[in-house]
Amino acid sequence: MTNRGRTRRIAIACAFLPVAFVVSPTSLASNDSTQVVAVVLSHPVTAADVNPSTSDVASHQATGTAEEHIKWLRNYRARNLVGIITTHIFKAYAEENNLTPSEDDLATYLKMVEPSRDEAHRRALEIVCESTNFTAKQKTDFLAAMETRTAGKADAKRKLAKAVIENWNVQEALHRAYGGRLLLSSFGTHVAVDANMKYLRDEATKGAFQINDEADRQAFWEHLADTNWGDGVATEEEANRILDNPPWKVSVSTSGDRPNLAGQKRQQAGPAPTRNAEAIP
Repeated sequence: MTNRGRTRRIAIACAFLPVAFVVSPTSLASNDSTQVVAVVLSHPVTAADVNPSTSDVASHQATGTAEEHIKWLRNYRARNLVGIITTHIFKAYAEENNLTPSEDDLATYLKMVEPSRDEAHRRALEIVCESTNFTAKQKTDFLAAMETRTAGKADAKRKLAKAVIENWNVQEALHRAYGGRLLLSSFGTHVAVDANMKYLRDEATKGAFQINDEADRQAFWEHLADTNWGDGVATEEEANRILDNPPWKVSVSTSGDRPNLAGQKRQQAGPAPTRNAEAIP
């Protein structure tokens, strides 16, 4: 796989793949970065949030036709709209349905993806200190600085773990509530595509989010409906098996003292209650 192809697959594993279609560029004529293009749970989404940078625009215009540029620009905006809107909506759903990761899940996930090497790491740092003939103060300062850097990385890993587990929990709960297909991803970001569509349409009807421009609305829903980016589509039975066994809860014979959490199920979460979103003038 080329670097370009790999980058594309990574990007669409984090947000739904854009679909190409031709629309009038009229609605893109405004250069006002403060223009409100959508509102989600009373949070305004501006043109600056969804548009590419001027340098990206110039670069793309130089490499393709006007028609290709319009497709690219619409897809770019739609991809960002999908990311922003689903982040807000699914975060609220997770909080309302108690789907945020437990401390046990976080600890198990972190232990699974990167076994602890704290002691070995600290010993390696001490060897560095000894080999460079640090004074006692220099050694203390050096180790303290390394501890600070390690703590920062640990915090970033914890945030990533929380996001991964929470996303899995939300997708599982929505699939339980609405059913449908499960798109599989080699990156582990499986998507309950039909359930997402049904839930988000319910939320849009309730006013949880609104998108101003008709072309943007069309692009948003087509992004959500696209199934071409995945590594396969699971049947209902396969989806249930997969979602029942997240990697950080599956028993591993070589897991040592890792807790055996296989087979545990969370309480099924239903659709979130109606929420009001600020109407766009």
